[in-house]
Amino acid sequence: MSIATFVLVLCVGAALLALWLVVRFPDLGPSDVTWALLHVALSALLGQVMLRSIGVVGSSGVPAPRFVAAFGLVLPGLTYMFMAAAWLMRAAAGRLQGPRF
Repeated sequence: MSIATFVLVLCVGAALLALWLVVRFPDLGPSDVTWALLHVALSALLGQVMLRSIGVVGSSGVPAPRFVAAFGLVLPGLTYMFMAAAWLMRAAAGRLQGPRF
């Protein structure tokens, strides 16, 4: 398996995990667009930290650093990014329905 295929499968897996979490736990996450945007911004910041952390894990001497980085850092980080995007879409869709009385 090439690295490009592995990254694609990892991204699809993270998206499916995020979709499952959003559907399984509908009360989890913000219902307001402002808080959802904050989660998206936080997930972007997490992405930057995650990129720098991959190099640290690689040079730390941990056994199987590629697997630790892929499944211990990248998979949870990508899952949170996809969840934050889904929360934003859900909050925006809630705003389109109008005010709730």
